[in-house]
Amino acid sequence: LNPEYVIPYADGKLYFDPGNPEVRKLVIDGIAELCEKYPELAGIHIDDYFYPYPVSGAVFDDSASYEKYGAGLDRDNWRRNNVNLFVKEAYLTMFFRKTPVQFVLNVVAYVFVIAYFYRFFSRNIYKRQQENQKYLQMKQKVKNYWKFLRLKFAERSGVNKLFRCPKCHQIIRVPKGRGKIAISCPKCRFEFIKRS
Repeated sequence: LNPEYVIPYADGKLYFDPGNPEVRKLVIDGIAELCEKYPELAGIHIDDYFYPYPVSGAVFDDSASYEKYGAGLDRDNWRRNNVNLFVKEAYLTMFFRKTPVQFVLNVVAYVFVIAYFYRFFSRNIYKRQQENQKYLQMKQKVKNYWKFLRLKFAERSGVNKLFRCPKCHQIIRVPKGRGKIAISCPKCRFEFIKRS
């Protein structure tokens, strides 16, 4: 028994310490053993990635592992990295042991796995930040587009018609049935002509 492998928490449960490499190895070896002994196993499901939900006034005391393995990261990034390491080590262990339970990944999944490892090991932090900003901008555009469609659907039988400013993409309501009108965007002051 290894009592240092677990951390008691305020909810009364004991949690494995993901920051301890020996704990990660123990869990991964257990997964590999299950897959080798039970080849008909459909898969392994890991639920609730690895740190307990916060309880007010309680602290998940993984200080010993953090001091030993923190490697200069702040605690939140170190914890995220522990989860990343666990997933990576589990995948690589299953891949190289050639267990009967296979990882079935389609082409898109392989692209994501390769991109993950490329970004994980990249030292060019500035470039990764730029990529993250581009991703957030694209995500925002998609969210705004779906918001526009929902509003347009909601207004389909109302007295207003919705348009999107071609310059700043602001959503503008105008009265229906007025023919061709000049619409001035209240946000950027760009003027465009549409049929209401």
